[in-house]
Amino acid sequence: MNVTKFRAMLRLMHGFSRIGKRSLMGRMPNLSSYWTIRKFGSLVTIGTGMSICAQVVKPADDKADQSTPLSVDPSSLTHPVLIRNAASLTVNAASTLLSQTSIGLIDALHDYAKEIYTLISLLDHETAMLGNERSLEKIWPLIIQTRNEVEDKKQAVEKLESMLHFAIKVVESASAAAFQSGGEAAALGAAERIHQAQSQVEGAKQIVQQAKDRLNDAQRDSIVKTSKHAEGTEESTDKES
Repeated sequence: MNVTKFRAMLRLMHGFSRIGKRSLMGRMPNLSSYWTIRKFGSLVTIGTGMSICAQVVKPADDKADQSTPLSVDPSSLTHPVLIRNAASLTVNAASTLLSQTSIGLIDALHDYAKEIYTLISLLDHETAMLGNERSLEKIWPLIIQTRNEVEDKKQAVEKLESMLHFAIKVVESASAAAFQSGGEAAALGAAERIHQAQSQVEGAKQIVQQAKDRLNDAQRDSIVKTSKHAEGTEESTDKES
């Protein structure tokens, strides 16, 4: 194999396999030695991608016959091995989906709780301004706007909760396939990721629940104080008349 053909092979491998690329680019060919590549079978497809099953071996010795490449037994590339590798890749992809979805949900829950506390602050301010009509007229639009934003945050949380439910199912299915194919380590790792994601999401949900409890107290307090203020106003009006 001359240098031109070898470089053409490098460009082909760059498009199909990162591992092949890293291994090949470690040492560039020269006049005394070069990397020998052997192709086993045809293309192997996994999911929607394609890659060439190739082996990169040590540079040939100057005194050795460079036309005879070092190789491994192709019988090691059996269907069970390929299935187990594919199952492990699927577990990794599913775990990425789970991780990104859980992080998104946690952020959405924190935003939801933050908006609830904003609404609580406005309700407390409204209660403190009872009797000051000018200040109340300014704060009421803000309360209405914040309530709408709270509802939007709630819907975003519900959407991501549904997505997380399906992401967990995907990981569980991929984990079961990995276990059946002999990838016990991948299956156990997937189960640990599910547990970790659920634990972190549960912690964020507790923060939201605490905010909801505070909001209920603030709304109840606002109703009570507003009613008392209205009764006091009516009594003052009756006395004046």
